[in-house]
Amino acid sequence: MGPVVTVRRVGHIAPGVSDPGRRRTGLILIYCGLFSPFGTLLLRSFLLGIPREMEEAARVDGAGELRVFLQVVLPNALPGILTVALTTGLSACNEFLFAVTMIQSDAKMPPSTTFFTFQQGFTQNFTLISAAGFVMIAPMLILFLLLQRKFINGLANSGMGGI
Repeated sequence: MGPVVTVRRVGHIAPGVSDPGRRRTGLILIYCGLFSPFGTLLLRSFLLGIPREMEEAARVDGAGELRVFLQVVLPNALPGILTVALTTGLSACNEFLFAVTMIQSDAKMPPSTTFFTFQQGFTQNFTLISAAGFVMIAPMLILFLLLQRKFINGLANSGMGGI
């Protein structure tokens, strides 16, 4: 609980603060600290899979470090970067605990908190829960379907498609 209190002071998250942008800043800092380790490890494991021979071949052809990075490493790392962005974005969208704790306005709550409001005593409205689940998953599903071609093209162009 120590880091949350520190971020609350830095991000000026307090019940009496009138500026809503300050509250979102603190929540964004919490999300960055929460999802960065997973994204870093996922991207690192993807980057370790890129063959060194491709970089060495570009250097033999006379490319400098910046050119090697921009024209060899970055296009091959694009599927990994998109995967990290998709998974961390989905995790931040579905996060519940910090959103309920830090956000005061019901209009600014993430979609994952709507499941909490569909419980009434000992009953649950399964129709609304199913609709809310579809609304939650639809943007990420559409985003994945739009970026699916980038994943496949990135793997095919990298020379790692058969690995």
